[in-house]
Amino acid sequence: MSETVNKMESQDQFEYSPTGLAAKWAAEMLAAEENQKHALESGAKVVKRFLDNRSELRNDGETRVNLFTSNVQTLQALLYGKEPKVDVKRRFADHDDKVARLGAEILQRLLNTDIERDSDTYAGALENCLEDRLLPGLGQMRLRYEADFEEQDEVPPINDHACPACTTRTPMPVGEAQPCPSCGGEMQDTGKELAPAYTPDPVKTHEDVDCDYVHWEDFRWSPCRTWDETRWVAFKAPMTRDAMVKRFPEYGSQIPLAQTRNFSKDENDGLKNDPWARADVWEIWSKEDRKVYWWVKGFDKILDVKDDTLGLDGFFPCPRPLIANVTTTKFIQRSDFILAQDLYDEIDMVSTRITLLERAIAVRGVYDKSDEGIRRLLSEAVANELIPIDNFAAFKEKGGLSGVVDWLPLEQIVGALTVLREYRSELMQVLYQVTGMSDIMRGQSQSGATATEQSLKAKFASARVQRLQNDFARFASDVQALKAEIISKHFDPQTIVERSNIQYMVGADQQLAQQAVGLVKSNFYQYRIEVKPESVSMADMAAVKQERSEFLMAISQFLQSSLPVGQAAPWAMPYLLQMLQWAIAGFRGGSTIEGVLDQMVLAATQAVQQAQMQPPPPNPQLEVAQVKAQAEGQKAQMGIAQQQAKMRADLAAKLMDLKAHQAKTAADIHKSNLDAAHSQAEHEQSMQQLEAQQRAEAMKATSKETGA
Repeated sequence: MSETVNKMESQDQFEYSPTGLAAKWAAEMLAAEENQKHALESGAKVVKRFLDNRSELRNDGETRVNLFTSNVQTLQALLYGKEPKVDVKRRFADHDDKVARLGAEILQRLLNTDIERDSDTYAGALENCLEDRLLPGLGQMRLRYEADFEEQDEVPPINDHACPACTTRTPMPVGEAQPCPSCGGEMQDTGKELAPAYTPDPVKTHEDVDCDYVHWEDFRWSPCRTWDETRWVAFKAPMTRDAMVKRFPEYGSQIPLAQTRNFSKDENDGLKNDPWARADVWEIWSKEDRKVYWWVKGFDKILDVKDDTLGLDGFFPCPRPLIANVTTTKFIQRSDFILAQDLYDEIDMVSTRITLLERAIAVRGVYDKSDEGIRRLLSEAVANELIPIDNFAAFKEKGGLSGVVDWLPLEQIVGALTVLREYRSELMQVLYQVTGMSDIMRGQSQSGATATEQSLKAKFASARVQRLQNDFARFASDVQALKAEIISKHFDPQTIVERSNIQYMVGADQQLAQQAVGLVKSNFYQYRIEVKPESVSMADMAAVKQERSEFLMAISQFLQSSLPVGQAAPWAMPYLLQMLQWAIAGFRGGSTIEGVLDQMVLAATQAVQQAQMQPPPPNPQLEVAQVKAQAEGQKAQMGIAQQQAKMRADLAAKLMDLKAHQAKTAADIHKSNLDAAHSQAEHEQSMQQLEAQQRAEAMKATSKETGA
């Protein structure tokens, strides 16, 4: 019967002291234990079933077909077939943002280089988490930031020193005899302290992020419906007395140790035969107050309390667990085996019956005990041997051998075996449908099945496995994202530079290296960190070959159709390549080509810009047309020049005619003017003569009148 869990009303009912905190977390951990109790018990049974640990329960004649073990091993090989690769991308894929691109390359180098190290535990922990997901239904991993520091020697105080010879004064460390900088004499300490002694901070000599596998029984969380509602998580660490005294010097010697583990009957308990007594210390990460607590069940004081040491935005040092068949009603794992256990059990029951019937198949029968010849025939006779029988005529009258021997009928047993085997095959097919392990995935095929039918079966089977692959890749990505965040927030820039080896880059990247490291340290969320499902799962080489062939064919067709457009309008090439990049994103594994396309887009953009700044390249056809047009233009210009010359000649002739006409007119006018002047002179002369004549006549008349 489970213990009663008392509901807590307020934080104030627990005083903030080692005793009060221990009481609070005792209540929290009890609630979590009750919440996960059934799942933990089911998980232990599933592990026993996988390993076929049933020595204490096995009955004579019991037969078990370990299909569950086979299915789990098949899924393990399918889901995790190679070492994972981390892909880091810029959140905004602007091809001009070279600093962000280089920062993504730095993070990708750091994460992948760590995975490839022999001492790194990520790959092994990931494999263990996958096994826990397929068996008890819960896989978890946590991260730790580890740093080594070297203590520094104390720096002596600085005192005022004076030279007796030249009275020069200068500050010098105490205990260091140095000559006078002016005269070379011996400096003497005046006893006046200018700067006190101090010890420098320890120097960091090494730092790393470790990925620790968490056993499915060593992980607790607050009761909730979804992972986002989780208030705290806890990790169990069995510790010896020496380890506890070193880690918790105040309480380490008082904590009670578990002495009964050696007597555990659980065959799957890895610490069953451990000779050391240990205590289960729980490390509890509380998101509500962002503190870490260390607690032991049954001890009345909290062992230690620390503030958040990692500073992660999500606070927890672990991702959302790799969990099976969880709903929004209750965030608790439900093993895949539990959902199909009735089918597994029925297959085992039918197999047991088949085994019993097979053991019953033997040549058995009864015969006439009084007939010695029949006994010898059945027990002693060998090949090509005749056994004499007394009174052979009477033997024949009884029906011969069939009349004196009655064999055990085998037809019913064989018929029952046939029916049971057919029924078992039907059960297996139903099991494959329930679990998603179809005959296509097992490499089997039914005769007469069409290619379309096989394809539909493969898609039906792979759809369920693909979801599991995606969840496994999500878990692997979340772990690497947490690791990258810890690196961004805690690693020294020099460590990032050395681990990523960017100091040996050439060209513009070398100049931008320090800016990229600064971006990684200050703006980590500019990057997306992902482990693709295809980077960890076992690849179907035939399918991969087909996908790549389709991929190359699609690219070829796109380039053939877009090349004329690019030749006619070079400015359109960057946009065409971006369209190609969008199309490639739909292919599995297309992300590995996106970086190449980024460079192509950048190169195409730069080529267009350079082409706009430079004159167009020579075109032979265009040059011929230009020469022809130039010749025709010159010919037209010559015709125009001739016409202009003719027009000028005509105009000159007309001008000469006009001038001659003007000259003639002027001569005529001059002649007219001369004639007019002559006529005027003649007229004036005539008038003068007339006037003189008139005066003469008047004088003559007067003379006559006067008689002069």
